[in-house]
Amino acid sequence: MKICVINPGIHHARIRAEALAEHFDEVHCIDTALTSGRTHLSLPGLFVYTDLARPMRAKGIKLKRLIDSIKPDGIVCHFASGYHYFDQVFWGEHPLATVAMGHDVLPEVSRPPVHPCYTALQRLAWNNSDFISAKSKTLFKHLRKAGITTPMQTNYWGLDLETFSPGDQMTARKALGLSTTEVLILSPRKMIRRCNIDIIIDAFAQVRKKFPHTRLLLLGGADQNYFNSLKKQIHTLGLENAVSLIEKVPQELLARYLQASDLVISLASSDGFSSTILETLACQRPLIAGETEQTLELLQHKVNALTCQLNASSLSEVMIEALEDHRLTKKIAANGRQTALEEGDLRKNAKKFAVQFSDIITCCRKKKPARTCLTKSWFRLVYAPYFLVNQMRKC
Repeated sequence: MKICVINPGIHHARIRAEALAEHFDEVHCIDTALTSGRTHLSLPGLFVYTDLARPMRAKGIKLKRLIDSIKPDGIVCHFASGYHYFDQVFWGEHPLATVAMGHDVLPEVSRPPVHPCYTALQRLAWNNSDFISAKSKTLFKHLRKAGITTPMQTNYWGLDLETFSPGDQMTARKALGLSTTEVLILSPRKMIRRCNIDIIIDAFAQVRKKFPHTRLLLLGGADQNYFNSLKKQIHTLGLENAVSLIEKVPQELLARYLQASDLVISLASSDGFSSTILETLACQRPLIAGETEQTLELLQHKVNALTCQLNASSLSEVMIEALEDHRLTKKIAANGRQTALEEGDLRKNAKKFAVQFSDIITCCRKKKPARTCLTKSWFRLVYAPYFLVNQMRKC
């Protein structure tokens, strides 16, 4: 079988395409936006297209022509929203799968809020797809509650367990040029509002009063306005010499930063299930995670992680407990590694996806997908203005 994987600029979509190459005869990965991190591995049956990974007009039409030239048996769209996915529904491509990541399926937590018309468009697209991979049980339930009847599975996807593995902390610090004497607290999430970096900074200010030899490392790409507000917050709290704003780093260095850390914090308000959480657990580093329905699917307080409410008071309390109780952090780190092995093995989870999608492709060959003309017509009617605007502008 031959499939196309359409990636709208997500690094994890690239590594998933590499993992899927083990289970299909050909995997054609099309990047429609610039993807950070490593380039694709050279794997048998894996073909990479980056010609569309720059701003251009009529990108949707050019994407259609490229797919037509490949003639895939099935298409996989990462992220269950956006023109790259909606276009495939618009053209009537089948069989079509999408990977629901998090806030693409939870529009009520998006900032700015999603327009009701766009929400209706998403629901029509989901019901016109042939398969949905939901990145958590929470997303799965949300989709079913929204009336989506498309075949689905819960799949945490995960990571390369060889790259993300326990490593020597001092070796990692020296390789990155980090202090070998300070206690390093890492936030590896993007510096965007839904990741609540401002809460982490406020909590760290309280923690540093009791532990003056601690340093906060803020790692990840940033929204410029939010980033500027974070710099102002750090200045106001007098933390300029205690907080390192590292911003975006090559993806291949992320495991090193995790291994170098004494404590890792992930406090996002909205996720499917964060790959960063699984990466932290795999590196056997103690993790503090915000208590959301998604994170509590796999994380249990004081068993394989520490959890807290999404506010500075709760976070600082848990951080202090972690820094005081080394026996506890050692235990949760070891248990966290086991959780990553069980739930976050990318190769195993890619196979799970490939098996079900292959069955759907086979069924579609025998019988055309049942999609009412009315449903298709409604989607095309609602999406047509978006489609035309996208073709006229550079995106």
